This record gives sequence, structure tokens and C-alpha cells, in this order.
Amino acid sequence: MDNDAEISVETTASELTEDKMNLLLELGVNRLSVGVQTFNLGLRKMLGRRGGGKEVVKKLNRAREMFPLLTIDILYDLPGQEMRDVIADLQKAVGIGVDGISLYPLIYSPKTPISRQFEQPPIGTAMDSFENAKCFLEDEGYNHVNINHFSNGRDKFRYSTYFNRLGNVLGLGAGATGFLADCFMNHKSTSEQYILNQVGNVFSLPESIIPVLWCISQIQYGRVDIEEPKRRWGFDPLEAFAKTIENSVDRGELIIGKNVIELTSEGMFWANTIGTEMAMEYLYKGKGELVSLEEKTSKIANRIYAQ
Repeated sequence: MDNDAEISVETTASELTEDKMNLLLELGVNRLSVGVQTFNLGLRKMLGRRGGGKEVVKKLNRAREMFPLLTIDILYDLPGQEMRDVIADLQKAVGIGVDGISLYPLIYSPKTPISRQFEQPPIGTAMDSFENAKCFLEDEGYNHVNINHFSNGRDKFRYSTYFNRLGNVLGLGAGATGFLADCFMNHKSTSEQYILNQVGNVFSLPESIIPVLWCISQIQYGRVDIEEPKRRWGFDPLEAFAKTIENSVDRGELIIGKNVIELTSEGMFWANTIGTEMAMEYLYKGKGELVSLEEKTSKIANRIYAQ
């Protein structure tokens, strides 16, 4: 392991204690990522989060003193949340001096308590909230690193960057993912399941799908180099995703430049959807000749299981 390797741990504000932070420091953790969601007391109660905003701020200030890098997650598009509430959350984060901020919309998954109790706001509301938050953070000196993440320049967002480049990433712990030797590692989502599961889930990626995944991963960073997948795998993104690209260009979400596909500001908001449409076009319309990314019986996966 390199001396400057990033060792990042994700936690929630509710679970963060002084003892746990001291233990993480002793174990070499140099980047702490805290799921805050919101500092707003009423919205925290609605989400079922323990503790109020003042308590969360106190914990984050202490974490800021202890860890070289501190990042947090903030949610927008919450029921009853107004645009000024999102900015108020971001103002607190900037005031604490966090190095990175991941800004996510709330997912109104079917059959969840929130989706049963509240109606999802119009998509235009989410778009306006995101654009307003983006402008605020950029005015405060934060760079838009990928679709959801903003950095003050110190947080290199290495986990996501390496993972999306299909570089070697060792993921450990409940819910962690990783990528090694063309194999995905995906651990169980709860601590109880993770402790009981000795080997985790490992599956290899069919060789023909690696350039597809690479291209879709680059969408998260706002641009896809057209020549690199051609050079590395003989794969042409313009041909593979022709229909999705055509539709996205017509909607003003993509621009085709010289040897590059670039997302517009609106395209960055829709980046996950565009990536999904690319995957669907390639995998499920005959080009990929398969319908699953998993090959759990592969030789590589079996070798990892045996170690």
C-alpha cells in the first residue's frame, strides 16, 4: 500500500462518537465521510435521524480537528424542504470547513414509509434546488468533481475516482464495494449480515462489458473520452450508444466535441439516467449479447473465493 493511500470510512452522524473517532485514527483512517442528510431538526425527525442539528455540528467540528479530510452527505428534494433549507445546510457545512460535500436527491422508493406518506415533488423543483446549490458551492470555492460531489480542492474523492476508472479498490465493511482483478466485490448491506458472511459477494465482469462500464462511469465526471476506449478495447462509444447519444443531444444534455462526449449543466443533473439508458441500449438490445453483468462461476471469482 502506498504511503499516501486514502483510507476512508463512512459513518452516520448518529453513530459518531469520540471513542470511535479515536479508534479510527489509531487504525490509520485519514478520510472520514459522515452521512448528515440535513441539519434541520424537523427534517431530521421526518427522516428518522437521531439528534439535532446543533449536536451534529458539534460532532463535525470535533471530527474536523481530528481527521485530515472530512466529507459529508446532504440530501435535497425532501418533503416540505424549501430551497433556503438546502442552502442553510450547505452554509453550515461550509462554516465547519468540510473538504467534500456529496449532494443527493432523496429517492422516493416504492413501498417505503416516506413514499407512502409524502408525494414526490415535481422534477423541476429538484432541478432548481440542485442548480441553486451548485451555484452556491461554486461561489464558496468548491469544485463540481462529479455528478453529486463537490470539493474544496483538498478532497480528491479517490475512492470514487479509482472505482470509476476500474482501478484497484479494496472495499471492506457492510455495504462496501470494490473492484480488483476485473472482479466486483459487493458486501452485505447490514453489519449483522456482513459479520455472518465470511467471503462477501464476488463476481467477475465479462470482458466485452468492461469498456461499457468504463464509459458509463466516466459520465459521472461529465465527459467521456471517445478515443481511449477505442485504443484500449476497440470500442466505439458513438456507435455503441448511438440512440441514447442522439436523444440526449436533442434534449440539450450532451455535446459531441472533438474526440469527447461532454455533459451540459442540465446533463449533469440527468447523468445517472443517461448512464442507465446507455447500459440498457447496449446490454438489452442485442449489442452486448447478454443480460447480466454477473458471472459468479468465473475462474477469477472462484480463485478469489478460494484464497
